Amino acid sequence: MSELRAAAKRAGVAATMLPVSHAFHSTAMADCREPLRAVLGTMGFQPALRSVVSTVYGRVLDGDEDLVAALVAQLLAPVRFWPAVQSALADTDLFCEVGPGHALTTLLTAGTRTPAVSMDIGSDHAAALFRRLGDQGSCAAVRRALLPTAGSLA
Repeated sequence: MSELRAAAKRAGVAATMLPVSHAFHSTAMADCREPLRAVLGTMGFQPALRSVVSTVYGRVLDGDEDLVAALVAQLLAPVRFWPAVQSALADTDLFCEVGPGHALTTLLTAGTRTPAVSMDIGSDHAAALFRRLGDQGSCAAVRRALLPTAGSLA
């Protein structure tokens, strides 16, 4: 990977190594498709009340698209992060990275003018924020809690 990154740099292409624990979004995940499809099939998804942006397709999903199929496809599909970000920018005033670490927040901060924060789920800071929000732990509550300071985070 370091050779690929060096070659990209020589060609004038920005490349960022993302710290990951497994080969997600690759053929190494092929055996996980059917078990995931089976579990997701029991979830009883309801129509989305807000836009769902897919990094599989790099766009906002249509209301009638199969969410289970998109979630299963992401196991093997390349991540279309920047097209997904571009499709969300016009309607986004704050990006919240929900997961461990802050790699995507770093990319968003470098590549957009929209504030981005990492929830760093699993950290003491995230646990404290969710305790503070209590039952108000919705995306809107997170935005209200963070947006006053988000300008200093960008």
